[in-house]
Amino acid sequence: MPRPFDVVVFDWYATLGAPAPDDWWNKMFSLIEAAGGVIPETAVGGWTTPLLEHVDASVSESTYRSYEDQQLRELFEACGLSREVQLQLGPSVMELRELEYIVVFPDVVELLEELRAAGVTIALCSNWSWDLARHLDHNEITRYFDIVICSAIVGYRKPHPSIFAALLTELETLHPQLDRSRVAFVGDDWDADVGGASSGGLTAIHLARAGCTVGSHAEIPCVKDLREIGRYLLDETGT
Repeated sequence: MPRPFDVVVFDWYATLGAPAPDDWWNKMFSLIEAAGGVIPETAVGGWTTPLLEHVDASVSESTYRSYEDQQLRELFEACGLSREVQLQLGPSVMELRELEYIVVFPDVVELLEELRAAGVTIALCSNWSWDLARHLDHNEITRYFDIVICSAIVGYRKPHPSIFAALLTELETLHPQLDRSRVAFVGDDWDADVGGASSGGLTAIHLARAGCTVGSHAEIPCVKDLREIGRYLLDETGT
C-alpha cells in the first residue's frame, strides 16, 4: 500500500519555529509601557491578529512595510503615546524585529529529511511578515520546501480560504491530479491551521506541543511532537 500522503504542508511559528523566551513583540509592549503608554486589551489583540485580508498592502514589500508601520502607529495611538514619543519609539521597535531570528525546534530537521527521502512534496504555509525567507535561511532549511506560501506576500492570513487556494494552486503545478485528502496540513493553531485546512478539504493534523487545549478533536489527529507526526505521515498503512 502506498504512503497515505503525497504532500505535507507545515505551519511555521510554534509548529516548526520555536517561540522565543522573550519574543520581540513582548519587548515592544515593555518599551511602550516604559514610555508611559497604557496598553488596552483591544490593542494587543489588534496587533497580534491583523486583518485576514490585506491584498492592497501586499502589492510589494514596501507597501507591506508601510502597512505594518501604520499598524504600529495605530497601536501607539491606542496606548496613548504622544506623536513625539511615537517617532522616537518606532525605529527601536522595528529594529527589535529585524534583529530577532526564530530558531526551529530540535525535531524539525529530522522529519524534513525523512519526508524528503520518502519523496514527499513539502510545503510551508505561514501567517508571517515579509521576512519569512530570512528565518528559513538562518535555520538552513529553505532547501527542504518545494513551496512557501506567506500571508504577507499572498495578501491573506489563515484561515481565510484564499491563502489555501493560493497554496493549492502552487501544489497543482507539481501534482496536476492532486487529491486534497492526500495533502496533510500540520499546524498548532486550531482555528487558523486545523479549521482552515479542513475547510479546504485537506487532512489536518493538530500539533499541540504544550498539550491540547481544545475541547474535542473529533476526527482530527492530535500529536505532541514531530516524531509522532512522522510515524503518522510515513506509515504505509495510514494508521
